[in-house]
Amino acid sequence: MNRYLKNWRTTTLGAGAIMTALADFLTQLASNDWDFTRLQADLLGLITGVGLVFARDAVVSEKEHHEERQKIAKVAAEVK
Repeated sequence: MNRYLKNWRTTTLGAGAIMTALADFLTQLASNDWDFTRLQADLLGLITGVGLVFARDAVVSEKEHHEERQKIAKVAAEVK
């Protein structure tokens, strides 16, 4: 989890996108005024926010990225 928080800018933008989408969804829920176009935008905001939170931050070096991929490959090989 620490890897996801190395670049606070990426994580902050992701959290902001998620909170904005949820706030609009809750506003529609509270007012019982459903707009399909806004729901699509909310879904896109949630997906974008999650993508930004889990994005490979620029601070992560190629070496760290390679080591993480090796760990994933090792676990995948053990599962087979």
